[in-house]
Amino acid sequence: MSASYRAKGSIGWIVPPRCNETVIEEAFRIRPPGVSWAFATLGMADFGPDHYEEALLAIEAATKDLVARDVSVVVYSGMPLTAQRQGEYHRELETRIRAVTGDELPVITDTEVVVLALRALRIRRLALITPYQAANVANVKRVFEGQGFDVAATRGRDWNLAQLITQPEDDTVYEMALEAHEATDGHDGFYLGCPQWPVVANIGPIEAATGLPVVTQVQAIMWWTAHHLELDADLSEFGRLFSQSAGPVGRSD
Repeated sequence: MSASYRAKGSIGWIVPPRCNETVIEEAFRIRPPGVSWAFATLGMADFGPDHYEEALLAIEAATKDLVARDVSVVVYSGMPLTAQRQGEYHRELETRIRAVTGDELPVITDTEVVVLALRALRIRRLALITPYQAANVANVKRVFEGQGFDVAATRGRDWNLAQLITQPEDDTVYEMALEAHEATDGHDGFYLGCPQWPVVANIGPIEAATGLPVVTQVQAIMWWTAHHLELDADLSEFGRLFSQSAGPVGRSD
């Protein structure tokens, strides 16, 4: 009998946008054979507080769908949605998800997994490179500062959600990161925010060009999942992060 395409596990990923494209390409580019992704969307049409609040109402329904599909882990991503609530709302959201999954299924939010990855790489003063509008950039910056990081530089774009998915070129994030690197002093790493634009293929080139480590959402999710599923795949082409242990996994405090 042949092996299943999800023989080593399935990552249940809650993503906000109603319509998704780039994130699917990114996810399958980084996954090793035998690992699959199950996407549950929150139906978000665009950026903005009203859209965020409406999308967050669908968390329990999305989680139930993933549990029904027998996923191995559940990950929520959508930092602008939790960041606009400020404080520790990402942890409240994790509690809501766990109320559906129970305690046996590993659960994490993008904020938690990115913070774990940044700390594993000993990044303390980061350059925040995103495709977000100014309000979202400011909110995400506050999240990292609240977690004890110094944000040395920020970059964003004045794109709505549809433009964010369709406008970036393959090397847009590379160009933004190098521009920020040349204009900033004292940073010791990069966070490339948002999985809805091409970042995965740029991790290695940015690390090579700057000598500094890079963290992204989809990369950090796979790193954390690889620990839980005890995967032995070589994912080193996707950054220094994969040379670091993901344990202890769970909350970043």
